[in-house]
Amino acid sequence: MGVAPVQDFGVLVSCYRIAEQCRKVTIKRLDIMRAATVSVELKRAKVLNHAIDRRGRYGAAKIAQLLDWQIRDIAKYLGRAPSTISRFGASHVHQEKLAALASLVQDVFELTNNNLRATRAWFRMPLGTLDGISPREEILRGNFWRVRRLVNEMESGFAF
Repeated sequence: MGVAPVQDFGVLVSCYRIAEQCRKVTIKRLDIMRAATVSVELKRAKVLNHAIDRRGRYGAAKIAQLLDWQIRDIAKYLGRAPSTISRFGASHVHQEKLAALASLVQDVFELTNNNLRATRAWFRMPLGTLDGISPREEILRGNFWRVRRLVNEMESGFAF
């Protein structure tokens, strides 16, 4: 019992053409999916693009501007004097804390459907889950990780 020989080569050629078209469609779909993924990633990254200097470091004043915070607010978060932030806001000393804040901003931005105004408003809004304190104020009180946990819960669907 073997495979019967193909009597009509026209059918075989048609099958190859159909297979080739399917392969092209599959490739096009993959290209479209990749392009869509890249587009979403670029949109996500775009919000923080203005907060990064040409060396790839986060700028404290730039993140403050992104969030519509005052320099004194970001200075308080970093535990520095406002004058230090004005002069050395992108210093490597600040990068770990700025990266954590940038990550939080990015996540809230995504939770607000990539809406910067809504992101800024969220940081200002008193929340019952934070005992009626705004996320901004909670962060400035030194409770960054409490806000981070809240956002993680929001992402996972546990917070309401």
